[in-house]
Amino acid sequence: GSLSKYKDQEFFQNNELITVFDGEYLYVYRPFTTMLYTDGTDEVKTNEMLKNERKEYIQSLMDKSMVKLSEDVNVDLTKQVLFLSTCDYTFENARLLVGCVMIEKVKY
Repeated sequence: GSLSKYKDQEFFQNNELITVFDGEYLYVYRPFTTMLYTDGTDEVKTNEMLKNERKEYIQSLMDKSMVKLSEDVNVDLTKQVLFLSTCDYTFENARLLVGCVMIEKVKY
């Protein structure tokens, strides 16, 4: 539910880190895109891709963003990415996607 806050540009810029702890590692991610898509479409892919395909695909998601990082922030699209998705009610079968790139992994 809190993901919907990332639709606001100011919130997006002021909450630039998302952390995930799996019991062994703390992963630190930086959101780089927020977008809407229709559930059941091919817009969001989950399969393995070649390195150049992956970079082009992630760039295409950034191009569809409703909110994204400012142009002066570089995102290393070769790093691990995390996609967080939830229901959205902007249109029928809408899903909200927040794309994040890993910037740090710390063992605990």
